[in-house]
Amino acid sequence: SDILLDGFYEPIVQDPIRKSGKGGGLAIFINKRVCSPENIENFVPYQNSETVYHTSGEFQFVKIHNCKGLNKTKVLVNIYRSPSENVDKFIDALDDVLRSLDRHKSKQTLLTGDLNIDLIKFSNDCHCQNLISVFEKYGLVQLVSRPTRVTDHSATLIDHVYTNDVVNDLPQISDLAKFILYADDA
Repeated sequence: SDILLDGFYEPIVQDPIRKSGKGGGLAIFINKRVCSPENIENFVPYQNSETVYHTSGEFQFVKIHNCKGLNKTKVLVNIYRSPSENVDKFIDALDDVLRSLDRHKSKQTLLTGDLNIDLIKFSNDCHCQNLISVFEKYGLVQLVSRPTRVTDHSATLIDHVYTNDVVNDLPQISDLAKFILYADDA
């Protein structure tokens, strides 16, 4: 891997699905204080990995078994939707992915990603409303309420963080938000 962070295991990298060779790909960095390396597992929650999930967005799945402080399994999902991909098809694919994760609903689940859907426009954008409705259907709550990408000309909330366990995840979001903002500036 080209990027290593002090105090973190080597990133779990998923190659981009785009055929153009430009952009895409996902990575999850796990802090060494969270678990031992043998407790980290890549997994695919659905049977056929060549389905619509990989044509409308990119999804990466990791389980952390015996997560320190929880003493149970935590499910991490990293998501990316290219701004050029159809939003309705992405939301349909996301609904399928979340349905396949529903059997893990007793586990603490954290979904993060650059969805390129600006939640600041929620009150007058049906895509935002449909997206939030899909997450709520599976008991997931959006934790970020302020812009994650700020320029001289705009402020958008396109980097999302969802959880089914607000009590345990909210304290960790401050560090995650700092990383998202840093990564966007790179």
